[in-house]
Amino acid sequence: SNMFNSCVLSDQFTLPSNFAPLVTNISAMFQNVTLPNNFVLPVNFGSQATNMSNLFTESVLNTDIDWSNTDFKDKTGVTKTDMFKNTNWGGHYFLVKNTESVTFLITDSGISDNTRIKVKDINPVLKTETANPTNFLDVPNLNRSQITKISFQNTLPTCSSPTDVSFDGKGGVMACVANSTEIVVGGPAGVIANADSSYLFSKLSVSGGVEINLTNLNTVNITNMEHMFKGSSLKAVQALSSDFGKTAVDMSHMFDSATLLANVVLPDGFGSVATNMANMFDGATLSSNFSLPGGFGSQATNMYAMFDSASLPASLALPAGFGSVAQSMRYMFEGASLPITSFTLPAGFGSTATNMSSMFTDTTLLAGFELPDGFGSKATDTTWMFENANLPANFVLPTGFGSVVIDMSDMFQYAVLNGDIDWSGTDLTASTATKGNLFNIITWNGHFILAQNQTSVDWLIDGTGAGATNVKVKGS
Repeated sequence: SNMFNSCVLSDQFTLPSNFAPLVTNISAMFQNVTLPNNFVLPVNFGSQATNMSNLFTESVLNTDIDWSNTDFKDKTGVTKTDMFKNTNWGGHYFLVKNTESVTFLITDSGISDNTRIKVKDINPVLKTETANPTNFLDVPNLNRSQITKISFQNTLPTCSSPTDVSFDGKGGVMACVANSTEIVVGGPAGVIANADSSYLFSKLSVSGGVEINLTNLNTVNITNMEHMFKGSSLKAVQALSSDFGKTAVDMSHMFDSATLLANVVLPDGFGSVATNMANMFDGATLSSNFSLPGGFGSQATNMYAMFDSASLPASLALPAGFGSVAQSMRYMFEGASLPITSFTLPAGFGSTATNMSSMFTDTTLLAGFELPDGFGSKATDTTWMFENANLPANFVLPTGFGSVVIDMSDMFQYAVLNGDIDWSGTDLTASTATKGNLFNIITWNGHFILAQNQTSVDWLIDGTGAGATNVKVKGS
């Protein structure tokens, strides 16, 4: 007690490595002292103390003080009255071992600025979430289906039993339950989303929807957004940063089975480098004013079941470049409620895809729907592509569509024609594609398949389910 009270310590002053590890009373030990530069408190200093009152009262810091050699986790029964009363911080900090030590030192210690105690070499990166999680990052006593709000902050959250949700397990990021149904996540150095943020906000299915406030969550390093919002009911997703989704290469199942109750404004560049968008909106219900930003989907090679069974807004324009390098478009729009006002596919869409099996199965394509030039020109599998689809009047299959197909079995099976289908842009004379049930049980409504020439007509009739009067040369 009072050992160095009001002393003048030189910058060369150091404490030996075995200094006072068992001392119980260190009250006022450094009161009214200007602490040396690069001052390090030795291993276990204060670990056995029961009285720390006025330990650094009116002391002056010229640099950060390293107290990381002592772990105050689970330490109780210590008097800390005015431990940091009128401490002159000079913009510096006490650096401690972990966040439990931070909590210990700021509680009942008279400190005026809680941010002055922080973890040394703190890592503010969130831990990864488990697949199909029950709780949010293992925060106990609150099921994901009960969470109403998740928010992030640049300070440690306050609660009686915070949960360490940091990647390295050293307490750089902690989470608390607030107001019984909210999660607050924070750390003294902020919060950085893990590069693998898969499943992070999945299964948040509370009635009325969850609010997610991403203010203070740094998302710049995320590369994996797989299943990120899967199965969630989203009331609001606030403060999406301008870099959100710009670095993610895997967005598969990202909004799978999610419900967007309000508009989520995705920033420019979102999805611009993603290569995997399989099942991204599979079974999702999108808000009425949902839109996709520039660059979205321009690098995606996998669009398997991307909008399968999704409920899309009445009007949707897919941005330039979308789908221009995709290899798989199988099940892409199968069973989806497609836009009924405006639905525009950009130039190049579907021009590289090899698998278009069941792409528009069980859909209704609005009047005026058009397929861009080059669509289907590389497709080798178009089986069930328009099965049970309600096709628009004046529907045109672009030049080259079907020219390299290996299997087009059942492609128009059970489809409904509301006008002639113009397939005259491709000469099918030399095609060797499998075509069983190509036109099986179609509802023709008095309309025709229009082919380029008579040999194409003969090929389209032979063994496909079409009658001799259902297919004719265009213009005949």
